[in-house]
This record gives sequence, structure tokens and C-alpha cells, in this order.
Amino acid sequence: MAANFGQRLAKLNPRRVSQQQLMVTIAVVLVLYFIGPLVFVTLASTFRGPPTILPFDPLAYWTLDNLHVIYTTGRLQSTVTDTFIFVIGSVAVSFIIGLALAWLVERTDMPFRNLVYVIVFLPLIMPALVTTIGWIVLLGQRNGLVNVLIRKVLWFWDIDKGPIDPFTLFPGMIFVQGLGGTVIMFVFLSAAFRQMDSSFEEASRASGATFLQTIRRITVPIMRPSVLSVLFLGMILTLESFEIPLLMGSSGNVADILATRVYFALNPVTGGTPLYGEVSAYGIHFLIITYALFYLYARFTRRAERYATVTARGFRPSKYSLGNLKWVAFAAVIFIMFLKSIAPLLILVWASFFSSYRPIEIAALEFANLNNYRIALDDPRFWPAVRNSLALALGAATISVSIALVIAWTTTRAKKNTIWHTLIDLFTSSSLAIPGVVAASAMLLFYLFLSSKFGIPLYGTMWMLVLAFSYRMTLAYRLNRAGIAQVARELEESSSTSGANALTTLRQIVVPLIAPNVLTAWAILFIISFREFTVALFLAPSQPITLGVLLWSYRAESVGKAAAMSVMLAGFLLIVIVTVRFGALKKLARRRG
Repeated sequence: MAANFGQRLAKLNPRRVSQQQLMVTIAVVLVLYFIGPLVFVTLASTFRGPPTILPFDPLAYWTLDNLHVIYTTGRLQSTVTDTFIFVIGSVAVSFIIGLALAWLVERTDMPFRNLVYVIVFLPLIMPALVTTIGWIVLLGQRNGLVNVLIRKVLWFWDIDKGPIDPFTLFPGMIFVQGLGGTVIMFVFLSAAFRQMDSSFEEASRASGATFLQTIRRITVPIMRPSVLSVLFLGMILTLESFEIPLLMGSSGNVADILATRVYFALNPVTGGTPLYGEVSAYGIHFLIITYALFYLYARFTRRAERYATVTARGFRPSKYSLGNLKWVAFAAVIFIMFLKSIAPLLILVWASFFSSYRPIEIAALEFANLNNYRIALDDPRFWPAVRNSLALALGAATISVSIALVIAWTTTRAKKNTIWHTLIDLFTSSSLAIPGVVAASAMLLFYLFLSSKFGIPLYGTMWMLVLAFSYRMTLAYRLNRAGIAQVARELEESSSTSGANALTTLRQIVVPLIAPNVLTAWAILFIISFREFTVALFLAPSQPITLGVLLWSYRAESVGKAAAMSVMLAGFLLIVIVTVRFGALKKLARRRG
């Protein structure tokens, strides 16, 4: 009788039962993705044992020695200091460049503004690892193009290398990282300029205020919340940067950054056993800093909505006339973009044709060949790495978007905003605040623990990497949530009234209507996963190998081989972007049109 009653109840309220199942599923997913590994890495910092012993092993014991070690040796203080200098310096560079670009594109009559807007996004096809290797080649002490030009222009004939050494120059590392953060600054600041009513600035100038006075008294106060939010976001993204500090900062002991400190605690230079306790101890401090920055970012993002200046009346931002300087501004923008992405890629293309790097000159062309590409393609690790990278990107993007879609629909369509919905929204959004090195080390410890204690064979498998790659679902969640908010509830209610359950409604009604959001999120996450390096290096430094890890191994063997692999990796990403932009999105537009 009870079974029959349950069946009748399910038939009467299929939507309610399905939503309960969705909530349980979401809770389990959040535990596996975020809460479990993070709680584990926090608790692991309080256990210590003999070498090679994992936290929570019977031989491990509870202690605060891990925290004591990083505090008393002075390593934490020096690490935090270097990290602070690196983050503030890099964000300052990216903010200044991003602000200038956004103002020129949105507020002036600079020519070819739409072209500049497109060019700014080109660096997205370049993985940070590729860009960093490109800059290392550009700054090479003996034959690097930058040093060669400096020696010739400044008449340094008495030296045959330098004067710049990419491995001993902290400002150089900050500059390269700052260039890398320009895109995110430009995106947010250009949106802020676009939404700000320029009549306030016009009124200020009409009253006799100078350009600088208008900027200081009108523009800056109105944009303050947007500026602060993007600064905190830039700090979060810079703080978790790994490739540039690893390649440019660690080799010459230039800087001791939190991200590289965690990596070398897990992979000691001396070849000793991993210091799991210290990894966890550093990870806790890493999380405290990033979550504090995330809180400030979220706070000022909400506050920015109170400063809206777009009204119902005819709103059209006016353009500031640059006069004869508009072509100078355009040339400056093109030069910055050339430094940002084109120069590192071009120097890698050049280096890929030589067994050993040669300066850029006509005489060197007689030694050019395709041997590096042939060696890479004949490498027995190459095609497995391609297949693994594609499979990981496909799996991670699909899982992330699917989970984010269900969570976004559940939280957006909740009839009553309970504490559970708030927590789900918070945890899903806060994946942005989890640095890649912390997520990777947490998942490494977590899956090692599951494998050793419960026999769950995830460690060392493709499934482990897919799950690890797909933890960044903040972007997919926000895009899907924004799309769902624009869909009228009546459409879903009609589907429910006709007898469809929650998943059927989601699949047949909601997803088709927000397909552009879903596809955009999937494409972005596919690109991010395909170019992912940090998580793969932590979890699978040898097998299953990915293109990023293979490139990492090449960089120690030969500049030419690393350059050839970098060019092919950038080419793969370019093909993916073109396919999605001119294939899937146009096909979807025709269907919807």
C-alpha cells in the first residue's frame, strides 16, 4: 500500500519529486567538487607523519608542526611579501593598460575602434605557458631579440649577452604577467564606460572644468565600485597565476610566490618526498587570501549596480575628440597588442624552424627547416597527448556546463529562496576564488586518500583529470543563470501542467531557449580546459599526458622543440575558436532565425 501511495504521489507531483532529487544530486556534487577536497586539505595541514605517509594514515599523528614550520622558518613571510609585490605590480600594469584601452575604445573617436575591440581578445587563444615561453625567447640573454636590439641601439658593443636576464628580473616577470591581465581589465572597464551616461562629463566640461578635473571629480567617483571590483578580480586571477612565476621567477630564485611554493613543496627540487603537510598549510593561507578578495569583489560588484546612470531617456555616450592624436593613439594600441600576444607568437614561429635558436636575420634562413615539427609529430607521446587533451576538454566542458545548468535552473526558479539555495549559489560562484594550485593539490590528496582507504580507483586515471578540470564552473553558472532569468516562467509552468517532470522541462523548454548561453559557456570552458596546465602538472606529470605537460617537458630539452609545440598548441585552439564561431554559433542562429 505504501508503495502504491508513493507511486500515486509521484504521478501527482512529478515536478516536486524531481526537484528534490536535483537538490540531493547538487549537494553531492558540491561535496565532491568543492567541500570535500577543501575540507580535506584543511584538515591535512594538522597531520604529520614519516616520509611518504599520507595525512590520515594510521602512522600520521595530529599536530600543528606544519604551521609551526612555515611560520618559524620565515618562509611564509617572504613568500607572502613576494606574492604581494607580484600581485600589486601586475594588477597595476594590467589596470593602467586596460583602462587606457577601454577609454580609447568607448570614449574617444579613435579610428578602427571595432577592430581594436576584436584584437584585444586575440590573446585568449594563447595559453599562458606558450606566451611565457615566447617572452623567455624574446628576452634571451645572448640571442633574444630584445637584448640584441638594446645592445645595438645603446651601443653596448663590449658585452655579448644581456643586459636583461629574464630569470633574474622581478619587474620583467611583473610586466609579462601584467600584459596577460589586460584582457579582463578591458572587458570590465569598457562595459563600465559603455553604461555610464556621458552627460555628466559633458556638463562638467561645459562648466569650465578641465579634462583631468572631470576625470577626478565625475568619472572616477561614478566608476569607483566597478573599478574596485575589477581590481579585486584581477588580484584573484593574478594570485593564482602559476606559469609565469614558475618559468621566470623560480629558475633564478627571483621571487617566492605562493603558487610556486605549493608546487615545490609537493615536488621538492632535491628529489625528496612530497611535503603533504606543508602543502596543505600553504594552501590554507592561499584560500584565506583568495576568499577575502572574492568577498570584496562580490561586495563591490553588488554596489556597482547602485551607481547605474543609464536612464530611459535617449542615452548615447558621446565621444571625446582626440584631434591629431587619434592616429597616435591607434598606433600605441596596436603596439601594445603586438607586445601582448603577436610578438611572443611570432618569435616562437621563428624559433620553431631552427634546431638551436638563431637571431632574426636573413642569413639565418638557410638553416631553417621543419625538423622540430617532424620530431614532435613523430614523438610517441604526441598523439596520445592530443587525444587526452581533446577528451579532457570535451568531458570537463560538458560536465561543468551540465552541472552549472542544473544548479542555475534550480536556484533561479526556486519559489522560496532558502538558506540551501543561498549556500549552493555561494559555493558554485566561489569556485572562482579557488586557485588552480590549491584545487589541484587538494584533489591530489583527496583522490589519493579515496584510493588508499576505500579502494576507489580514481587516482592516475582520465576520470580524475576530467573531474579536476571541470571544477571551474563559475562562468558557466553565471551565463546560464543570466539566460534562465530571461525566460518567462509561464513556459515552464505550461510544460509542468502538461505532465512533464523537471528534467524534461529543463531539457525540452529551457535549454533550447538559452542555447546561445549554453554553447558560449561550453566553448569557453573547452578552451580553458584544453589549455589547462596547472592541474595537469600537479595530478598527472607523466601519465595520462596532456599537450601542456608535454610542452613543459620539451622546454627543458630544446627551445626549437618547445617553440614548435607551442605553435601547434596555439593552432589547435585557433581552429577550435573558428569552428565554434563560424560553425556552431551560425548554425544555431539560422535555426533560431
